[in-house]
Amino acid sequence: MLYPTVMIGLIIAYYLIPPFQTTALVLVGLGGASAILIGVRRHRTDRWLAWVLLAAGIVMISLGEAVYGIQGDARSFPGAPELLFVAAYVPLALGLILMGRPRTLSSDLMLILDTIAVGLAATLVVWITLVRPAVLSLHLSGYAKYIVIAGNVGYAAVLASAALVAVAWRANAALRVLGVGLVAFLIADYVYGTEIIAGTWTPGGLADLGFPIFFALSGAAALMPSMSEVASRTHARNMLGARLVMVAIGLLVAPTVLLVAATSGPVTTGLAIALTAVAIGIVMITRIYLSARAYQQKALRESSLRMASRALMLATDRRQIEAGVTAALRQLVPTATVAITEPGGPVPEGLALKLQGGEPPCALGKIVFRGPTARLDELTPTLQALADQAASAYSRVRTVEELAAEQREQYFRTLVQTSTDVTLISRQGVIEYATPSAHVLFGLEVVGANLDDLVARRGGAGWPDTVEAEEGEVHRDGRSLAVLVHRRDLASDPTVAGVVTTLRDVTAERDLRRDLAHQASHDVITGLGNPRLFRHALAEAVRTPGAAVLLLDIDDFKLVNDTYGHPIGDQLLVASARRIESVIGPADLAARIGGDEFGVVLGDCTDVGVARDVAQRLADLLAEQIEVEDMVIECRASIGLAHAANTEDDSLLMRQADMALYAAKSGGKGRWRQYDGEMSIPARNHAEVGRRLRSAMASGELILVYQPIVDLVTGETAGLEALLRLEDDGDHMPPPQIIAAAESTGLIGQLGEWILDRALADLPSFQLPDRDPCYVSVNVSARQLRRSDFTATVRRALKSSRADPRLLVLEVTENILIENDDERPWAYLDELHELGVRIAIDDYGTGYASLGYLRQDSVDIVKIDRSMLSDLTPRAKRLIEGVSATLRRIGVDQIAEGVETDHARAVLVDAGCPYGQGFLFSPPMPLDEAVRWLRSPAVTAGS
Repeated sequence: MLYPTVMIGLIIAYYLIPPFQTTALVLVGLGGASAILIGVRRHRTDRWLAWVLLAAGIVMISLGEAVYGIQGDARSFPGAPELLFVAAYVPLALGLILMGRPRTLSSDLMLILDTIAVGLAATLVVWITLVRPAVLSLHLSGYAKYIVIAGNVGYAAVLASAALVAVAWRANAALRVLGVGLVAFLIADYVYGTEIIAGTWTPGGLADLGFPIFFALSGAAALMPSMSEVASRTHARNMLGARLVMVAIGLLVAPTVLLVAATSGPVTTGLAIALTAVAIGIVMITRIYLSARAYQQKALRESSLRMASRALMLATDRRQIEAGVTAALRQLVPTATVAITEPGGPVPEGLALKLQGGEPPCALGKIVFRGPTARLDELTPTLQALADQAASAYSRVRTVEELAAEQREQYFRTLVQTSTDVTLISRQGVIEYATPSAHVLFGLEVVGANLDDLVARRGGAGWPDTVEAEEGEVHRDGRSLAVLVHRRDLASDPTVAGVVTTLRDVTAERDLRRDLAHQASHDVITGLGNPRLFRHALAEAVRTPGAAVLLLDIDDFKLVNDTYGHPIGDQLLVASARRIESVIGPADLAARIGGDEFGVVLGDCTDVGVARDVAQRLADLLAEQIEVEDMVIECRASIGLAHAANTEDDSLLMRQADMALYAAKSGGKGRWRQYDGEMSIPARNHAEVGRRLRSAMASGELILVYQPIVDLVTGETAGLEALLRLEDDGDHMPPPQIIAAAESTGLIGQLGEWILDRALADLPSFQLPDRDPCYVSVNVSARQLRRSDFTATVRRALKSSRADPRLLVLEVTENILIENDDERPWAYLDELHELGVRIAIDDYGTGYASLGYLRQDSVDIVKIDRSMLSDLTPRAKRLIEGVSATLRRIGVDQIAEGVETDHARAVLVDAGCPYGQGFLFSPPMPLDEAVRWLRSPAVTAGS
C-alpha cells in the first residue's frame, strides 16, 4: 500500500501546492519508472524489454518536466523539454508494440491489420485536428511547427500501439490498470497538442492530470503479479467486442471525417481522407482474405479434433492415446509427435501441457507436443483442446485399468486364499504373512516362525532369498512331506517389501517317482530285484574279491500252473521269494530273473563255504511244503552255485552258475551243484543252438538217420523211425535237446517241415520188390501239434512227395497229449487219421500212463518205453503181459522200444508184443545203410 499512497499524495500535492508542481510531477514519473523496474526484476516477465522501454519513455517525459521547471520564465518554445517530450514517444510506442504484440507474428496477422487500420484512422484524425492546424498556424515558427508535427505523429504512433494492448485489456489485470493510464495519457496529450496549437496552454491545468495518472498507473501495473502474463497466449482468445470496435474504427473514421468536413464548408482535406480510406480498404481486404484462411484453418483444426475424439474414444492404453493425438495433430503439423509422461516423470523438450482429469480433477501427467515451435504456438488453443480430450481418455483408461487391476487383485486374492499351494512373505527371516493353506501343510500357525525351522533343506543349510524349484522336506506327525520351494526377493518392491516363498506339496509325485524307480528295478509279483538290477548288482559284486552267484529254478513249476492256475503259481513264487530273502543277508541281493528262475548275488563272500551253506539252506527251505489258499503244495528248487575269489567278468560267473544249475537239474530235482571245470555248456543254451540249427539246415549238416522196426518173431522189417542228427563241429546234441532248442528259438515249424519232407522223400528208397511195403515213422513235437497249420503242413508234404498216407506214422509222446487241456490236438490227429496216416503214442509208461486216450479211434500204435524193459522182474513181466493183452484186445498195434537183449525179445514174444526196435537189431543208420539193411535177410535172434 506504500506505493499507491505515495503516488496519490504526490498527485494531490501537484495541484494543491503550485510551487511544488514540477517536483511532484517529476517524482511521480521517476517513482512510476522505478516501480516498473522493480516489477520487472520481481516478476521476471519475458516482455521485460517492453516494460523497460515504457519506463524509459516515462523517465524522458519526467526529465523534460524537470528541465521545464528549472528553466522557469527563461524558457522558450520549443526548447529542450519539448525535444524530450517528442523523443519519449519513440520508447513509449515501441514498448506498447512489444507488450501488445502476439507471441509470434504468424499467430494473429488479423490483429496486426486491425491495429494498422486503427493507426491509419488515428493518423487521419490527428492530421486533420492537430497536424494540419499546426502547419497552418501563424504564431508558430518553422522549427516549432516541426516539433508540434513530430509530437502529433508520435501521439498517433502511441495511440495505434495502445490498440494492441487494448484488445486484451480485459484478460489481464495489469493490462487493465495500464490501459486506464494510457487513456489518461492520450487524452491529456491530445488536449496539450490542441492547446499548444491554439497557443492557450498553461502548466498545471486540469488536462495535465493525465500525465501523473499515467506515470503512477504504469508503475502500479508493473508491480502486479499478472504483469508477467501479458505475454501469455490470451491473444489467441481475443475479445470479439474489442476486435469489432477496431474494425469499425478503421472503416468508419474516414467517412465520418469526410462527412464532418463536408458539413462545415468546402472540403480541404479530401486528398488525405481519400488516401487514408484507400489504405484502410486495402487493409480490410487483406483482413478478409486472412479471415477466410483462418476459417479454413479452423475447419481443419475442428476436423483434427473430431478425428482425435473418435480415436480417443476407442483407445484402451496410453500408446493408443498417443497414436490418436499424433494422427490428429499431423493433419495440422505433418512432422509433429506426441508423448505422454507420468506425474513426476521426466518431461522431454517440446510444448508441455498439463493433463488433468477425474472428479475431483487430479494430475495425470503431461502431454508433450514436439514440432516447429512457431506453428505449435499458433495452434495452442487446438493443442489445449487435444490435451483436454487426451486427459479425458487417459482418465477413462486409467479408471478402467484400476477397475481391472482391482478385479485381478480380487481374482488373485481368491486364488491365493483357495490355492493348495502355500505362499509366505518373510521380512528379515520372519514369516509375516501366510495363506490359509499353510496351516493345512504344517498343521500349525506359521506367522512369526522361520522358514528354516519349518522346511528342511538338503545338506542342512538355510534357504537363500532366491530359490528356483528346489525340493525340501516338511516333517509332520512322524512322516516326511516333500515340498517344491520357490523363493523371490521382492524387498525392493514397495507393494511386497519382503521375500516371497511358494511351497507346493509334491509328496505324491515323490512317492510316484520312487515307485516308478522301484518298479523299474524290481519284479512286480515278488518284489525282488528284476534282471536289470540283478546284472547291476553282479557287476558291482565282482569288483570286490569274493563274489558268489546262485541260480535257482523252481522244479515242476509249469505243472503247478497247469494244475492249479496262474494265481496259485504267482503266490508260490511270492512265498519262495520270501523264503529266499530270509536266508540271505542285508548285503546280498535276490532277484527274479525268469518265469520260475531266481538269482542271488552274495557280496563280499570270500569264503566259498559260506556260499555253499547258503545254497544248502535255500535247497532245504524251498523243499518244505508251502500252504497257498488252504492247499499244501510240495515243490523243490534246483540250484547252481558259482564262486570266484578274484574275477571281474560277471558274464563268466553267470555262465558258470548256469552250467551248475543245468548239472543240478540233470542230476535230479531239489538239489544244488557248484560249478567245476569239467561241466560243459548245457544244451538249453538255445540261442547258440538256434544259430547252429540255422547254419546246419543251410549247409546240409542236419541229417536224418533211420532205426528199423522189426517183427519180433520173423525178424522182418516193418518200418523205420526217422531220427534227427546234427553233424557240425559243435558238441554232440541228442534229438530231444535239438527239438527243445528249436521250440524255444521259433525254428520248430521250419525244422518239423524239413524232417517230414526229408523222411517222405526217402520213403521210396525203402520200398523193395517182393517185399511188403515199409513205412516211415516221424516224431511230432508238442509245439508242432499246437500249430493251427499242422494238418495243412502234413497234407502239403504228402502231396508234394506223392507218398501213400498209409506208409506215414506220426509219433506223439503221451505227455504232449496229457499237457494239452484242449481238444485241438486230437482234432488234428483225427483229421490225419481219416486221411490214412497212422498215429502212434510214443514213450508209453514214462508219463501218467492214462488209458483214456487209448479210446481215441485215431490211435493205431502204442510204443512201450524202454524203461519197462530195464528190469525184467516177474512183476515187470506180468505188467508187460497185461499191457500187451489190453492193447491186443482193443486192436491197437504195439512196438517195444529199447530191445537190447535176446531175453527181452523173448519176454516180449511171450507177452504177445509183435514188434520191437533197439540195438539188438540195429542202431540208427544213414539212408544208404538203411537201404542195405532192408535188402539183407530177416533178422533172427542173435544175428
